[in-house]
Amino acid sequence: MQLFANNAATVLAASAGSASTLLTVANGALFPAPSGSDYFLVTLIKLDANGNETGWEVCKTTFRNGNELTVIRAQEGTSAQSWAAGDRVRAAAATH
Repeated sequence: MQLFANNAATVLAASAGSASTLLTVANGALFPAPSGSDYFLVTLIKLDANGNETGWEVCKTTFRNGNELTVIRAQEGTSAQSWAAGDRVRAAAATH
């Protein structure tokens, strides 16, 4: 079952390569803790120097342990990318 966290947003605490399935965030407590087949979606967001969003990747989060999110990358038509510490992580709502 898909879980939701209204307006949950934090940043990456460590960089993540395009093949990484573990994301470390600054405040994981903002997000649900899936178990079994539960999951939630997060969107990774890059910003330019002016604060404009310039890149996105949707990930399916299948497990959270504190500030560590176990994810399946490149969901909903997005591509796996490399991300830097400080890039945004935001809970995503279903668009069905």
